[in-house]
Amino acid sequence: MSLARYSDKENIFPNRPHWDEQGIWAQARNRPAICWCPKNAPPTTNLCETCQKIRIRHLILCEAEGRMVDLGKLNDIVNRPECDLCSLVTLAARQTWRGLWDEESRSSVTCYFNALDPGRQQVKGYALQVTETGSNWQWLDFDLVFKGHDSDSMPVGKVFEISPKVDIEFLKASIRACEDMHERCMLDTKLATPDRMSIIDLHTMSIRRAPEACRYLALSYVWGKITEQWLTLKRETVKLLSHKNALVQACLPQTVRDAMQLCLDLGERYLWVDSLCITQDDPITQKQQIDIMDSIYASATLTIVAAAGDHADSGLPGISKWSREIKRQTITIQDIEISNTMPRLGDTAERSVWNTRGWTYQERMFSRRCIFLTEAQAFFACSQGVSYERKRLIETGYGVEQLNPLIRSQTLQQFYFKAVQEYTVRNLTSHADILRAFQGIMNEMSRKYNQEFFFGLPNKNFEDALLWQHAGQAEKRTTSRNFPSWSWTSVNGAIKYSFMEKRIIDGSPIPAAWQDGEEPEQFHIDWLLNAGESKLLRINETPPISIRPLPPPEEVPADLVKVALQKPGRLLFRTKHAFLSIANSVPIRTADSWWADYTQNINFSVISMASILRDGSGEDPIGFIELDKIWAQQNVPQDAGKRRWEFLAISLAATNPNDYMNLHFTMRRNIDYPMIYSRNVRQLIVNVMLVEREGEVARRLGVGKIYLDCWELIGPQNTWVVVD
Repeated sequence: MSLARYSDKENIFPNRPHWDEQGIWAQARNRPAICWCPKNAPPTTNLCETCQKIRIRHLILCEAEGRMVDLGKLNDIVNRPECDLCSLVTLAARQTWRGLWDEESRSSVTCYFNALDPGRQQVKGYALQVTETGSNWQWLDFDLVFKGHDSDSMPVGKVFEISPKVDIEFLKASIRACEDMHERCMLDTKLATPDRMSIIDLHTMSIRRAPEACRYLALSYVWGKITEQWLTLKRETVKLLSHKNALVQACLPQTVRDAMQLCLDLGERYLWVDSLCITQDDPITQKQQIDIMDSIYASATLTIVAAAGDHADSGLPGISKWSREIKRQTITIQDIEISNTMPRLGDTAERSVWNTRGWTYQERMFSRRCIFLTEAQAFFACSQGVSYERKRLIETGYGVEQLNPLIRSQTLQQFYFKAVQEYTVRNLTSHADILRAFQGIMNEMSRKYNQEFFFGLPNKNFEDALLWQHAGQAEKRTTSRNFPSWSWTSVNGAIKYSFMEKRIIDGSPIPAAWQDGEEPEQFHIDWLLNAGESKLLRINETPPISIRPLPPPEEVPADLVKVALQKPGRLLFRTKHAFLSIANSVPIRTADSWWADYTQNINFSVISMASILRDGSGEDPIGFIELDKIWAQQNVPQDAGKRRWEFLAISLAATNPNDYMNLHFTMRRNIDYPMIYSRNVRQLIVNVMLVEREGEVARRLGVGKIYLDCWELIGPQNTWVVVD
């Protein structure tokens, strides 16, 4: 993106930093602020009372960077169509914030108007932005041209008009440039064709087995409403669809038909579409293809992304029946020309229905190149950045790697936590697909970290992966296939790992705090190393497979092994347990802000933070646990009740030395617990799982943490437990 250049003499923004004519970032002039507004300028017509008070020209040209002006609720802006600025904001918001466009959402969103950092200035002017403070900050960009400074400034209204149809030559040129010039994109150009993969042959209009080293495109789209009349690959149609021209008169959803047409327009012969290339009623073949979904998209030359529409019959904008009608509007306020920009790929992709679906997560993750078809324009994305159809420029800040959290992760734990958290906010039509649509991500982790998985949790870091929590409203996943309560696959809703503390590995001495120049004290937690560290058995076949060092066979209770083997997915392990009280409130004596900082990422509308107590006396908590709010309101009283709940030790962890609650409770509890003062150690906690017994089997209710010294004083007992 070329930046506007101004010499010091030509700089029309003397109170701000700017790019000079040599392309050097020049600081603001060290002089008193100058007001560039014309004296006795008449008020701008066609602006509502709210927008006239903003003094846009003064905000842009004269004021310092960063001031935000309240425009009011988005719904109020929409209801002021007679105002030029409100009308422009409405148009931009309608085209960009599709997820906020129902009246209830518009009523809860507050919009602000501010001049953007001039480091992102556009041609001959600066951009403006509108932000909203709903659940997240979001941006609307506007192009700005100062007409009073340069008589050669050209209006922007006609420059980036959107054609009703996609510019095929732009897409062809982008593909050629990527394949010929981008070294990073060329590294995997000769990936092997996935095994036993079917493909659509667009020359013969039939389904066939993909040739070796096949060059093909893949389609990523939203199924949505699939009707029986639409053709899919089934056992009875496999032979029929292998005949020449079998697809010519077939009843196919419009998105699939448009993808086939786009492939032909690009000069490509083969296309992979799940509904026509996976036998839908053959469980064996279906599982085999689902298990290699990551390879299918990674081996594709590029992926066509239907980033518009909410079902398979929506079609692709600009290809056949769907003509693009995104508008660009320009208004003039005094001598400043303002127009809405076309939505960027980041805005379009992140807010699309396509980006909310569970299956599309791994599809976007493993695609090496993508063509995004949106209502505004087509985008070509690869590892080098994004090419815009109409602007003919590269946006290097957002490419396919921005869609891939795995590339940004270094360790297995980072990789896994990030993937689970991003995946579980998405929706699945069939709850039974929760692991199927995640299989490609597990395959990648298996290759990268030599990893195996058990109901979505990795064998390595298994104790860490057990400590998942609800991030929002969650409910038990309803499906004929039972998922164990200890796995996040049992929950329909967003999952997080923000409550995690750094686990201390078996046998590792725990460092105490020490003064400069002194030798650090080292000590071990004997209970953890002997019997406290969980000894877990995965029960899904005979004999059980160990994921931790196991005790001698004669020590494993035979009756519990029999119970565990009655159902796949049960865990049998030995640990420490204790029975404690829970209060659905957190008694904090001080009025400081530590508690607010500690809980700032917790959604209290759906999550309840509860105190873990030694007994029902209501004394200071020995730990904390996050619970589903509805469940907590029904089962846990505000004060500590008489019921004692069972907690299982999962792992030992060390809190961050700068953790707010660590500092708060260490200072408060030094008097009551001299052990902490005498050892002068980092605060240590035990990660625990709250369970409820149903006969001989326990069910997970939540996870929390208990301070180690308190846990030791409780006197936890050894136990064997089966968790379903």
